[in-house]
Amino acid sequence: MSLTGIQMMPTLVVFGGLLAVWPAVTVAAPLGPLDAVAVAVTATAIAIEAVADRQLRRFASDPAHRGRIVDRGLWRYSRHPNYLGEIGFWWGMWLFGLAAAPAWWWTVIGPIGMVLLFAAVSVPMMDRRSLERRPAYADHMRRVPALLPSLRACGRRLP
Repeated sequence: MSLTGIQMMPTLVVFGGLLAVWPAVTVAAPLGPLDAVAVAVTATAIAIEAVADRQLRRFASDPAHRGRIVDRGLWRYSRHPNYLGEIGFWWGMWLFGLAAAPAWWWTVIGPIGMVLLFAAVSVPMMDRRSLERRPAYADHMRRVPALLPSLRACGRRLP
């Protein structure tokens, strides 16, 4: 289980994600509009992940928050904004590869694999862990989307 489920599968998914980067670093193509989109997607994804991780660290380091659920900042709109940022990063990498070599469109399997890894494995695993540790997390799951913020979540006011 450890070798195949925890080590090998994520390694293969990361390899699939990196396939798209190959043409981006090996093909001498002029920069175009898709490169600008790739930069925007990648930079936004990195910012989302960095901000979410920083917010989580700050929340968890405060002893007053022990046993509580982070529901501030980006965590107010998504239960796993750091994962959303990671997924966005892989889509950005794919866009760079697509901009350099459109014939490599099929490397979309990489970011799709990342979405599946997070949506089918990481998010459910972290949600189960949080449910075991925090009984109020079930209500939090009903109110806050797992990855993509909804208009309803974005319209909520802070308590």
